[in-house]
Parts: sequence; structure tokens; C-alpha cells
Amino acid sequence: MLNVKCSFSVKTNWKEELAIKLNGRINGNFIEIPEDIFVGTNYVLSVDRDFSVWYSNGKYHKSICFQSPENGQADFFFIVFGYGTGRMLAISRDSTYECNYGFVVLDSSDRYQFIIEAGSENCILILFVRKEALNKLANTTIAKYPSCSNCIYNIENTPIKTGRVNPEAWKIINEFRYLCPNSVSFDYFLIGGMYAILGIFIYEISNIKNTYADLEDSDIRRILITQEYIIKRLDKNFPGIKKLASIAYMSESKFKHLFRKITGFSPNSFFIKNKLELTRKIIELESSTIAEIAKKMNYSSHSYLSEQFKKHYGLLPKEYRTNLFPHYPNSGDETVS
Repeated sequence: MLNVKCSFSVKTNWKEELAIKLNGRINGNFIEIPEDIFVGTNYVLSVDRDFSVWYSNGKYHKSICFQSPENGQADFFFIVFGYGTGRMLAISRDSTYECNYGFVVLDSSDRYQFIIEAGSENCILILFVRKEALNKLANTTIAKYPSCSNCIYNIENTPIKTGRVNPEAWKIINEFRYLCPNSVSFDYFLIGGMYAILGIFIYEISNIKNTYADLEDSDIRRILITQEYIIKRLDKNFPGIKKLASIAYMSESKFKHLFRKITGFSPNSFFIKNKLELTRKIIELESSTIAEIAKKMNYSSHSYLSEQFKKHYGLLPKEYRTNLFPHYPNSGDETVS
């Protein structure tokens, strides 16, 4: 395991220190790490004096333990939300929390460790928030919801705070799968995602009635795991209810009920929606013909893809590409029968 002490702060100048300790380098906002340690994206963005964000998405080939230094800055919190395969552990004083699909909040004034084990394939969003700014947000919530004044976390002198598994946060971070970190718009999406996650976090700690209060965390987590399974196989056929229910360790009827309750979609509709979204991104980013994309994404034919695409987006793939990306060649193969 690599033990890495880094002087994290809301200011993002720590990324140079982290890159050096991981034998990597800085390229703009990217931390480029050797592939024998990590393969994927590490992107750090300063938002303003109160907020910054670290987006990490990829696979770890070596275990890493991020540790706080003895005399680090004590004026901010880490708000961590991550999901994926493998173990991510937050350790502070005598508390340990496995942080897949739920929030973890670490106080920078405390001694902490954040461990990601080798073999983990995760998407992680870490918000660096000044304590003063978080207090203001909490006070604003109390002013709006006076009944929550006794429910907000006491954010001082608490070693580790955790939130429930949260499908809404998962949905937001999942959207980053379809974005290119090199695009000029990525910073805006990342800032928007940061504020959305922060809003969900404040909502949770305010103890306002939880949409999923009647569900067990373990059930929510299992449904999210099946969503992950679907997302990673969008270029294949729908896996079927029987397969997905077995992954969730549920009966088929319970699985279908909880999946719709948590996502708002049936499993098949969720599959179709995300398959079309990925297809749309491929149409944007690649110059392949629509017929080639249909084959790549395992549609029965390019005409079926065109029919589904128009039903979902209101345009044929050819029209979508021609209107928004006229530099791509015409495929001439979008006829819908």
C-alpha cells in the first residue's frame, strides 16, 4: 500500500504535492498518475475561496492510503461521495466507514485516513468546503426550516459524519460518465454537480423527511449495484430481470418494485434511456456512420436505432448530427421504415 501524506486545503496548490508523491505530474487541472498505480481521470478545480472539487474516475492498480499531515489546515471539511467496485474506507480516530454510495464528511482538523484498495474501480467526487461557508449554508437551512434547528449536524468536533446511501447523488455523478474532461464545458458541469451534491448533502443533514426513509440502506445499495451492472453493459442486450434480481439478492417482484421506486424507471426503461444517452454521446464524439454505431451498440438495425432515437430526442440521429455537428460526414443510412 502507498501511504501518501498531503497538505490538502480548499486552495488547490496541494495537487502539485500529491502528483510528486505519486510519481506523477500536473497537466493543467489534471493530476496524471503512472498507469501502474491508477488508470483514469483525476481532475481538480478551484471554484472560489470557499469551495474546490476533486473528480476522480478510474481503476486503482495499487492500494493508496491518503493521510492528513500533523499540522494541516484546520478550516475546512472534505465531503466525499463515491461509488463503484472495491473498498473505499474513511478512518478517523476510532471510526471507520466504508464509503460506497453514501456521504462521508471528514474534518481537516482531525487525523484521518482515506483508503482506496487495489482493484477498485470508482467514481469519486470530493468537495473541499470551508467550515465558515458550510455553517452559513446550515444556518440558511435552519432559517428556511426552523423545525430542523435541532437536526443539523453539529459540525464542530465530530470526527466523522456519514450519510445514507443516496440514489439522487448517484444520478448526478453518473452523468459525468457522458462528459469529456477535456471539453471547454466540463468545468461548468463540474461546478453544477458540486452544488447539486452539496444541496443534497444539506438536505440530508437537515433531517427533512427522506424520500427513501422506508427503505433499508442495504436494499438501496443493491439496487444501485444493479444500475452499475446495467451501465457497464450498455453495448449489449438487456440482461433480464432474473439476472438483475439475482445480483441484488432479491425476488424478481421485490427487485422490480424497488428499482422503479428508487429510479423512477422500470429496469428495461432505465437500460434503454442510458443506452440511448451513450449512443448520443458516441454520435457527438465519433465520426462513425449511424449504421456502424448501431452495430457497435448492439442495436438490431440502424433503422431501429433511428426510430428509438427520434422517439427519445425528437430527431433522427442524422438530423441530430447534421444540425449540431455539421463537420461529420453524412452517413446516408438513417431511413426509418
